[in-house]
Amino acid sequence: MRRLLQRARRTVDPEYFAGLVHACRYAGLLEASVAAHEEARSLDPTVPTSVSNTYLLLGDYERLLRSPDANDSDNKVLALYRLGRREEALSLWQRAPADAPDLLKSWDAMIVAVLSDAPGARELAENTGGRTPWIDPEGYSSGAIILARLGSHELALTGLSRAVEAGFNAAYPLRHDPWLAPLREDPRFPELLRRAERRRDEALAVFRAEGGERLLGQRAAA
Repeated sequence: MRRLLQRARRTVDPEYFAGLVHACRYAGLLEASVAAHEEARSLDPTVPTSVSNTYLLLGDYERLLRSPDANDSDNKVLALYRLGRREEALSLWQRAPADAPDLLKSWDAMIVAVLSDAPGARELAENTGGRTPWIDPEGYSSGAIILARLGSHELALTGLSRAVEAGFNAAYPLRHDPWLAPLREDPRFPELLRRAERRRDEALAVFRAEGGERLLGQRAAA
């Protein structure tokens, strides 16, 4: 994040701001991530960003669905489901092909489990997806949130802990996502939240020191 901010101050390039969408989200600075997306698009209306992931973490599902940048069908499906539009979510979801990598098949199984609302959904997610190593820290977080929704609280807590330890410090959903409400009663959860918020605050100090607020024209950092 520091290096991207430094480069973006010296050279006006939409790719640097698109990179900041990702880096700021990992740092837990979700509003800064959205602001970086808006700046990238003001410079190049066609530059791709990962802002739909940020909207999903913020719980801004309507904005995600309205955004022309929401090309990720996974995020659209989850946004529709969270808005109570389950049938639309089911119609949009495309199953992984038979020759898909195991990781993709595992993710597919978890999405199907959460959409199905059927008996055995938790067991399906745990057996086919919940124990599969995710490809990156954000994947650990995404999978854990789904597992929490399905009632697999121990695996969900493990996934969130791995995400934070590996550098994904989005504290906002830890505090506010309703799917994580049962985990907040676990005596281990407050320390997990403190670690994420501490690292987010450290990132915020770097963001401010490197002129991030001036560069992006905003002050909030959720």
